[in-house]
Amino acid sequence: MTELSEILKNPNFDETDERDCKKLVKNSDNTEVSDPTYEEDDGDEDLEINIWSKSKPDAAGKRKISYKPGQWYKRYRILKGTGTMPGFQRWVMSKNSTLLLMIVTFLRSLGMLYGLSNPILGFFTMIAGAVNSPFNLLFLCWVTVWGMVWSFAIGAPKELIYSGVYPCQTIPLGYAVYLTFDPIELSNVVTPDVIATSLVALIPLTFFAIVVFNFFCNTLLKYLNTSPMVISPILVAQLWWMLTSISKHFINKNSMPVLAKPYTEPIYFDLTLKQYFEEILYGVSMLQFSNSFYCFIPISIGVFICSPISCLMLWIGSVVGITSTVLLGINVADIRLAVYGINSAIIFQCIAGEFFVLNMASFCLAIVTTFNTMVFLTAIKVMSLSHGFIYLALPSLLMTILTYIACDGMPHVYKVPEI
Repeated sequence: MTELSEILKNPNFDETDERDCKKLVKNSDNTEVSDPTYEEDDGDEDLEINIWSKSKPDAAGKRKISYKPGQWYKRYRILKGTGTMPGFQRWVMSKNSTLLLMIVTFLRSLGMLYGLSNPILGFFTMIAGAVNSPFNLLFLCWVTVWGMVWSFAIGAPKELIYSGVYPCQTIPLGYAVYLTFDPIELSNVVTPDVIATSLVALIPLTFFAIVVFNFFCNTLLKYLNTSPMVISPILVAQLWWMLTSISKHFINKNSMPVLAKPYTEPIYFDLTLKQYFEEILYGVSMLQFSNSFYCFIPISIGVFICSPISCLMLWIGSVVGITSTVLLGINVADIRLAVYGINSAIIFQCIAGEFFVLNMASFCLAIVTTFNTMVFLTAIKVMSLSHGFIYLALPSLLMTILTYIACDGMPHVYKVPEI
């Protein structure tokens, strides 16, 4: 019988031959028999684009989704959404058009801001940026393009660039710089020179963020078996905010440290029903770092098209987070300024369905973890008042990583299979 190695050397070898070879294994007497563990790929129905492999960051491709206990929603197509659109990506690659591939990569990078590599979501992300302000959209597109440039420059795995994993690391950094001088809020002092200077400064800063992320991929991912998420741009943003606090060339309306003082008026904590629902809506809108109340519309539509479950978890997360702040007695004005909504939406989506299979156990875990994240965020906020540092979504990212590492062996909590 022809040896497997000889088959693979055959110039006429195709994918069908490869599947046939994988069905065969050698037993003790060196004869080839059928592999009982081999599962026939039944097509692309359950295939998704592989973001990365936790044990091997450069091993990207496709994966077959396997059902796990409690993963009931995967069996209902209406709840599956468009996913990562692997068929569309194969069509793009088949066209051999660099321009088309870069456009799709750009859109997938924008979609990865919400943890979903989907060009449709990237398009709605641009709409959400435009709804907020032209400057929001400008900074969003600028840092994403430079994220793509630097990702290719450092030799990052192309599959991870095409899926948007690397380029998306610059987006939170761009928004952090944008928030230092919000042109809409500070229209009386922000000139075109200020905006242009900040855009130029973002060029080396985005390179820094990509390099830090690449470092995390080769340490945190390999040794702790967990994703670095978007911690790197937030760390770089922190360095930038520290610089702008003493720089005469850059404006930072948020960098002046103030001492935290206890509140003495209990009535100040009252939250009307209207304010309660507004803060829930803002919790989703702030995923775009937006001051516009209506950004939740394109965000929700885009995420829903990709994954109705993820969209639902974002909203439930915002509800749980805002409710937790009420129970904790957080100042009404601080709920939005301290980005409680965005952190709760992120942590809930990650725990209930993104990193863990969605079932009753992971859903309850998400509720508890979201509450703890609000406590953690409040502590960080108090420290930031005294030291003037930026945290954005850092509390939810750190809590996600902590939970993912610490919940091994928890009954009925199943990690999403490595991809």
